[in-house]
Amino acid sequence: MGFIYANAGLVIGCLSEECRGAMEFMRRGEQMDDAALISLEAEPWVESVWTYQEVVNSQELLMACHGDEYPMNSPASQDGALLDKKHLRNVTDGPHFLNMVGWSLEGYRSLRSLTTIESRQKLPRLGAFEELIGDYMVANYTQRSALQVMSNLDRRDQTEPKNTLLSMMGAVSQDIFRRSIDDSIEHIADAFIEMCEKKNDYSFIFSTNARPPGSCRPVSQVLHSVLPWHNWGQGQPGKIRDGSLQLKDMVLLDVGGAVCEQAREFIDDWLNGPQMPGDERRPGICDDELINGAFNNLKGMDYTGSSKAFVCAEGLFFPQQFIPGDKELLVAVLVCTSISWPFGNPGMVETSVDPRYIPGVFVGTTQGRPKRSVDVNYSL
Repeated sequence: MGFIYANAGLVIGCLSEECRGAMEFMRRGEQMDDAALISLEAEPWVESVWTYQEVVNSQELLMACHGDEYPMNSPASQDGALLDKKHLRNVTDGPHFLNMVGWSLEGYRSLRSLTTIESRQKLPRLGAFEELIGDYMVANYTQRSALQVMSNLDRRDQTEPKNTLLSMMGAVSQDIFRRSIDDSIEHIADAFIEMCEKKNDYSFIFSTNARPPGSCRPVSQVLHSVLPWHNWGQGQPGKIRDGSLQLKDMVLLDVGGAVCEQAREFIDDWLNGPQMPGDERRPGICDDELINGAFNNLKGMDYTGSSKAFVCAEGLFFPQQFIPGDKELLVAVLVCTSISWPFGNPGMVETSVDPRYIPGVFVGTTQGRPKRSVDVNYSL
């Protein structure tokens, strides 16, 4: 489907009749009121897993409501020619539609003094849709990482796992996947992973999925992001050789000690808002307060991992599952620098005894730290 949408001359997204009021606000160039936003929040098209690839792959996008007309006496409808948008009535240009949703959500937050996290807890479907706007504006499929796609689809309707995987495939590649009705979830998941490997993007390893003992490759199921929040970057580059995966552009962090002052201020600014030049610095907070504050923010972003963090000089690493015992069991925290959130990066922790790779979220800054290639086990 990604190939079809990417090669279509025109893609039309069709909303239900209940969204006509919202569309009227857009056509007038006005911010939507609460009723219009709530109608979009309840719109099946907005939460569908198919919507993501439909929008991000389209060369030209128009939005309409069910019941909007395409005149049957138009030349295109008579001779089967390509649809000409000049014959359509009451449609809204796709970029204008997306911008109006983003502008209206900003007004919704401003009126209520809500943070982005708070507003997305109230309007979760539109929160995911707002992230889709950024993906549509700035990235084609070659620049769209697997983790970026996984993060958005995690916040959509996933009642049919195969559809989720097929939509993921269409969003990261234009390769044609020839499927049959008997294809298993494992087969489709393997095909998605192979597409990512072909693109030299291994960011799917930063998923919450289980993985075989001693391997960083997740099992072949629907892949869920370690944090379903908008991220950017072209993916996690790497190279497979002899059952190992060489991850590139990684930063290795040692566990232990205390968070350094630079990282402490970075995390504090994320938790409490940046301070302006000349402002007196807020009193320093201890590591436990940083951990509690960071975890509460991550939890508001639908993070499902451990509330305990490994403390590094550069920041805090929250693993999907915490590893009890001595810190000597840890080899290192591996942080991906080619994908970012405003507050940190995805990564994983590697253990030395009973080797395991556990994905997680790094909150902090690796600025100034050298990047290197790291070999990890990638066996099935």
